[in-house]
Amino acid sequence: MPNSPRKRAGRRKIKAIIPAAKLARFRDLPTTHSEARFGAGTPDLFLYDDEGRYRFAEVKIDRDRLRATQFRRIAKILRTLGDVNIVHLRESDEVYIAKTYMFNLRRFEGSTRSSNDGIQTTAFGRG
Repeated sequence: MPNSPRKRAGRRKIKAIIPAAKLARFRDLPTTHSEARFGAGTPDLFLYDDEGRYRFAEVKIDRDRLRATQFRRIAKILRTLGDVNIVHLRESDEVYIAKTYMFNLRRFEGSTRSSNDGIQTTAFGRG
């Protein structure tokens, strides 16, 4: 829920940590209806320390992949706010196939490259 008490508390923390000018640049970027209404594509975690350092993290498990809304939102964060880590969790006995994520920060496009499936490209409109 976009207006749950937990989400509101998280937004207050982000406002307290990230400089207002960066947040303004992020908010000025074009958004889709689902981004504006539901926060679609927002990374799972906002990590910060007592010294004001922060980053976002998107967590994936099993065969979970980044969706188009996630590529778009992560590209916006990378362009205006800072780092995003994409973290893949696995059981110790599972094989992990390394992935490389590439983002075009002007066009909000992204692609994934892994050793077993080539390149998967996802493009986005600006509306």
